[in-house]
Amino acid sequence: MRAGINKTDYVLWSFIAIYTGIIYATLSLVSKIRKVLAEKYGVGVFNNIYWIFILAGAGVLVWCCIRFKGIKRLKAVGAFIVIGSIYTYYLTTLTYAVEKIHFVEYGLLALLVGIAVTRHIPAWPGTGIALCIVFWIGLGDETIQWALPNRVGEIRDSITNLISGALGISLLPMLRSPRTAAVSIPAGHVRAFIASIGTTVIFTALFLLRVHGFGHVVE
Repeated sequence: MRAGINKTDYVLWSFIAIYTGIIYATLSLVSKIRKVLAEKYGVGVFNNIYWIFILAGAGVLVWCCIRFKGIKRLKAVGAFIVIGSIYTYYLTTLTYAVEKIHFVEYGLLALLVGIAVTRHIPAWPGTGIALCIVFWIGLGDETIQWALPNRVGEIRDSITNLISGALGISLLPMLRSPRTAAVSIPAGHVRAFIASIGTTVIFTALFLLRVHGFGHVVE
């Protein structure tokens, strides 16, 4: 845990803000981009996302083998296989290419948010707060889609993004040196986690009340 805000924190949160802004800004362009790519290269072009996922996964696997030794390496590789299998399941079962891209986007977003938050709030409170932040961003994403023509905002998609976020954050231990001693959790961190959960409940309730959480019915 690091005390005080330093340059690294500013860089991390600035990158997270820019990355989130790109996700939001491209929502209105997704349909147009999809149409242009499909007309020029065919519908199969969207399957390239699998190659991106495979290359990224291979990189993480090599990193695990280099970073860890012995039993720790086996645990890291085992965890990676489980995470990769879940990602593979979702990427092969999600219907639309946009959903698959979103799924990968939110995994990376959660990993970045997890790194930024756990620099100051480690252990499970930091992980929980990071997941809450990712869920808030996902609700904002769906709210923007609800406001756009021919798009809908669905709580289901926010939950899917949250699952991707949980998988992304679960990669954190592979990127950091393992701790050998238990870390005491300050009461302030627990209160921050509880406040994040409360805020999440409020945001979710507002989303369900104000946004068509389950899409539109066209007759």
